[in-house]
Amino acid sequence: MNDATVPLRTATPRRSPAFAIAVTWAVAAFVTLGVAAETRIGPVILTFTPKHGIHLGDIAVFFGCTAVALVVTAALLARPRR
Repeated sequence: MNDATVPLRTATPRRSPAFAIAVTWAVAAFVTLGVAAETRIGPVILTFTPKHGIHLGDIAVFFGCTAVALVVTAALLARPRR
């Protein structure tokens, strides 16, 4: 048997989870900013101007998005490398 008949394994690139993690955090930031810009849920916690401030709902969405992004990040980092 010569070298030409031996099947070679194709090299599969090892993918870093960095891109997926960056996208996860970007989506979390956009959702948080989108909710903060468009909704007025709950009482005002901090007032910047008479028409702008941080509502209790904004804080809840921030912590919710952060928790989801942290779980996704932990899951991506805990995956075994191939």
